[in-house]
Amino acid sequence: FPRATLICGDITDAKDWAKVEAAVQKMGGVDVFIVAIPCQPSSNANPHRKQDDSRNAVAIRAVQLGCALTPRLFILEDVPGFEHNQSCTYKQVMSDLRDHYPESKGGQVRSFKVNAQLAMVASARRRLFVMASIEIDLDPTAILLEAQRAHARTPGVRTHPTIREALAPWRSMRSV
Repeated sequence: FPRATLICGDITDAKDWAKVEAAVQKMGGVDVFIVAIPCQPSSNANPHRKQDDSRNAVAIRAVQLGCALTPRLFILEDVPGFEHNQSCTYKQVMSDLRDHYPESKGGQVRSFKVNAQLAMVASARRRLFVMASIEIDLDPTAILLEAQRAHARTPGVRTHPTIREALAPWRSMRSV
């Protein structure tokens, strides 16, 4: 993505957000907005999770700010537990996205739970992706993911490389 602008920062920091707005204005719009929200409040591995965790506000703020940029495609990533362990925040996020990408205008909001191995990652971690768009049909994504799931259930078929295979393209650092 040679023309992409990557801005790493804190979405709750006004100075960082000003950088984002300036970049969007310079580029003339946003094609894809991707946000990974804090997973600790939602993770099944966290025995101390609570519905009123202050980190949940990041998810809501990310959706508000992302929608303000009017991206063609909005993607939010978290652990699958976000849907049920932080159900109030999840419902708010989905509601905000449906308001911004209404079905009456051809908008779609979809939630997908994906095993990372299906994306050729050498990890069996499941992830939740929430996608929204007005201009892009998300139905082929759902069809493709289901095809990948079916392929993964085929006996004897691997859907991921080993760590050695994944690192093979890079030169061994032992000789450096």
